Amino acid sequence: MNIYGVDWSKGEENLTEDDYNLIISEASKVISENTAEKRDIAIAYSFRGNAYQHMGKLQEAISDYTLAIELLPDNRSAYYNRGGAYFDLKNYSEALYNFSKALEIDPTDRSALNWVNQLTEYLKTI
Repeated sequence: MNIYGVDWSKGEENLTEDDYNLIISEASKVISENTAEKRDIAIAYSFRGNAYQHMGKLQEAISDYTLAIELLPDNRSAYYNRGGAYFDLKNYSEALYNFSKALEIDPTDRSALNWVNQLTEYLKTI
């Protein structure tokens, strides 16, 4: 499957920095289009946020996830991924908030539930 110019069939774990730069470039084009649908722009922000996050640009990732959420408030993956970025920044209370929102949107999300449980227990110890 080819999304934003990248062949995803090789698996996300095998994407290169060049792939992430291409995702950022292609997603930025969608974001800047005046004719793009709100949903498409939100998805582009999420993809670009993912690329930034994988490149270690966590503040940029958080900014893009936030914009995706503003466009689509029920965007579970943007909350989940923003939680991961906050976790990587060791901002555990913000991570917990975002994983909790992801779980609120999709109560069957076992990964979000796991994060909520782990962070809740950890925050009790500090």
